[in-house]
Amino acid sequence: MKIYKSLAGVVILLFLVASTALAIVPEPETDIYVADYAGVLSHETRQEILKVNRVLYAKTGAQIAVVTVNSLEGMTIEEYALEVLRLWGVGSREKNNGVVILVAIEDRKARIEVGYGLEGAIPDGKAGRILREEMIPYFSRGDYDRGILFGFRRIAAEVAKEYGVNPAELSKENPAAYRVKSGVSAEVIGAVFVILIILFFLITALLRPRKYSYYGSYREPDFDPPIFIPLPGPFGGGDDDFDDRFGGGSGGGGGASGGW
Repeated sequence: MKIYKSLAGVVILLFLVASTALAIVPEPETDIYVADYAGVLSHETRQEILKVNRVLYAKTGAQIAVVTVNSLEGMTIEEYALEVLRLWGVGSREKNNGVVILVAIEDRKARIEVGYGLEGAIPDGKAGRILREEMIPYFSRGDYDRGILFGFRRIAAEVAKEYGVNPAELSKENPAAYRVKSGVSAEVIGAVFVILIILFFLITALLRPRKYSYYGSYREPDFDPPIFIPLPGPFGGGDDDFDDRFGGGSGGGGGASGGW
């Protein structure tokens, strides 16, 4: 009986820890590769990260998520970055080739979290050098946009070389060549949904039996307020022409952290 109680206690503790992480780590934004919750990235930087990621994913299956937050909410930078990698599933499920670049502004900490499949291409030592050489010097001056961009470029180049891809191709190629068009767009589905709702109310009104007063005279049926149903939004994320979504990758804590 004591063993069962101990096991139950461990399960409850693990559940509470997992629940805390789920409550703190936010969901990915619409543009899944860039989650700028701290609001430090320029439009140009966001667009480059999206463009390079789409080409990189098409050629290698690897993904690099860039996340900025104001605070880690009591978690360590290592815990937070690993939870993002695992909960979001950055990278391919088969290759586990995802990377998370996490920058916490108020905590003045940053981390490069590397998935299992890229630990050979970006070992801990190399991840630390990228932080020290490409990112933290800019962070110490408050230039988070440039530090993140330079760090992202260096990591993307290392990932590309791991798969035999010329890093120059990532920025030169047009990601439009890798668009994934779905058979039916979200707008079409939404329009059909609206039409079906309108038809439902029209048919209901026509088939509703007429009501008569006590004296036999016809009176209008009682008014039933319409039921408003929220329309379905787009699935996946990103631009309408791209099927941006993470592939289910994971990791075990590889990478490096730094502060300024």
